[in-house]
Amino acid sequence: MRLSVEAYIDVKHISYKWVYKVKTCPDGSIKRYKASSVARGFLQYGLDYDEIFSLVAKITIVRILIALTAKNP
Repeated sequence: MRLSVEAYIDVKHISYKWVYKVKTCPDGSIKRYKASSVARGFLQYGLDYDEIFSLVAKITIVRILIALTAKNP
């Protein structure tokens, strides 16, 4: 399934690439494989990052905050 998206006039699209990493344990064995999609840095100059990008919280931090809130009403 492919979604069609109309291109806006005067908008510079930022390309991205996939970055693959292998996380290892201290003994050298493979712990997990990670893949992330990152924007290519050489096309991002001139953007106001405070207005465009938002902060991201890990789910573990959110769970800890909810547990602390529930524990201390």
